Amino acid sequence: MGWNYSVAPVHKTAYQALSTAAAEANQGDLILWPPTVIIENTYKSKNDGQKDVMSNKELESKLREMGFAVVDVEPLPGKDGHGSMQAKFPASLDGLNKASQLVELFERQGHGRATWARIHSIAPTADGGNNPMLVKVDGKGERTWVLYGYLATAWDLDMLDPESKQSVTVKSRKELDLD
Repeated sequence: MGWNYSVAPVHKTAYQALSTAAAEANQGDLILWPPTVIIENTYKSKNDGQKDVMSNKELESKLREMGFAVVDVEPLPGKDGHGSMQAKFPASLDGLNKASQLVELFERQGHGRATWARIHSIAPTADGGNNPMLVKVDGKGERTWVLYGYLATAWDLDMLDPESKQSVTVKSRKELDLD
């Protein structure tokens, strides 16, 4: 259940309830600004139980290879180390379009928010490096961690560090002039 914040309450303390479908649609409407893509599973390897993560430069390079030159890539703090990163795009409609294109690319590959949530909800195994949804192995036996990405929404604010929280605002996609 959600709240329809665009309709004035009948009473000063009561808001109009939304259907579940409308609440889910609203959840994707409130995005972080500047447009930010959360990229998950940014590990490179796992040695002796320790996971090595991509550096900012390595992820920037990977995104450039994919056709996206982002302004800023930063690690996100987490209980499992820095397995997540944020890619901030320019605070413009062009930046939002580029961020949306990157998210669409992840979703076409089956590596979007919904898939990540499903994988993340499964109890982690002792060796996530053998999970084919997290790691792919090429013909030479080289392991590559699979990246997942999605557009950051207001519900992702708790993932950000305090400094990042101060530098973003929440905007409604519906209220942006997307024409």
